Amino acid sequence: IPGENAEEAGAHVTFTQDTWEHIYQVKDKEFPDDRIVGWYHSHPDHPARPSEYDREHAWPWYSYVIVSVAAGAPKEVTSWRLADDRAEFSAEEIAICQRASV
Repeated sequence: IPGENAEEAGAHVTFTQDTWEHIYQVKDKEFPDDRIVGWYHSHPDHPARPSEYDREHAWPWYSYVIVSVAAGAPKEVTSWRLADDRAEFSAEEIAICQRASV
């Protein structure tokens, strides 16, 4: 679910989201029976690797999918999880699964 960029200064290079507001919106309106497992964002003209900014703003219990975008086209997709001590990210395997209909 796309989110609004709450970053005013440097919005062209940084994305900040009112995370709690987004969580409530998703849970209450969009997917009340689902659990949020992570977030995704892009890195235009940079590798699909977490930045220091990403590490400073991430939470250890979520997955962070990053899409590198080169010249306006998506290139690489990776997923990362922050260590409990918040020191570094570890790469996660990405598996594509279809959601079962209820």
